[in-house]
Amino acid sequence: MKLTKEQLLALSKCNTEFVSTMKLSEKVANCERIGTGNFSMCYKSGNIAIKKYFGNPYLQSSDTGDIIFSFFDVVNNLIELSNLNNGFPKKIYIDNDELIAYEMPFARGYLLGMFSYLSSNKDTQDISLNTLNSIWNKAYDYAKYYASKGFVMYDFHENNCAISGDKLTIFDVDFFHKEPLNKNVLSDNYRIVNTCFENFLEMYFFEKCYEVSLPGICSVSFKDDVIADLLSRSSGDCKSLLEILNKIK
Repeated sequence: MKLTKEQLLALSKCNTEFVSTMKLSEKVANCERIGTGNFSMCYKSGNIAIKKYFGNPYLQSSDTGDIIFSFFDVVNNLIELSNLNNGFPKKIYIDNDELIAYEMPFARGYLLGMFSYLSSNKDTQDISLNTLNSIWNKAYDYAKYYASKGFVMYDFHENNCAISGDKLTIFDVDFFHKEPLNKNVLSDNYRIVNTCFENFLEMYFFEKCYEVSLPGICSVSFKDDVIADLLSRSSGDCKSLLEILNKIK
């Protein structure tokens, strides 16, 4: 999709490189491919990840199927995020007036959703409750930071973030969208973060048919309530998710 003159002008003021798709392909040819999505491939180069598009990304409503954000919106989102100067994205690549890729920080680790996948396939990886608490709090920090800048973290989910030790890294910001000032952005971000961890835990404890059915999904108290609920179902003395999995009723 061709960018507008306004978008190209805004991009010229960001950390943007105007490069041919062939040159970018040569750049990533010797990089490690670390993931493939519906619209892009992601490559690792040192401590940088390069997200290279092969299709026009869009975000659909899970309820209605309507398009919420188009490729046009993604470009505007990246421009707005670049103005924050926080490294997301680090660099944007344009060829022939089209967005072809962007760079972002990379930290090796497991995708949060991969822990759930391994659990459901009988290759369960353990996470201590201290680590769970730490990465969930880090997600709240992201929620507060982006809310303070007016952004809702649309499409933040368990396969768009990774954990390494007790650290959480975001990998995908295409649909982080700046909203009007009158919107309750922080509440939306807490709901999105909590839904991410809710989905993660329900899949991790899939064989136990565990469902999170607690109020307060738009608040930070949700985390403590969920952990307390898990402990109450598993005798209360567990130190990790695997211990809970083995005892949960």
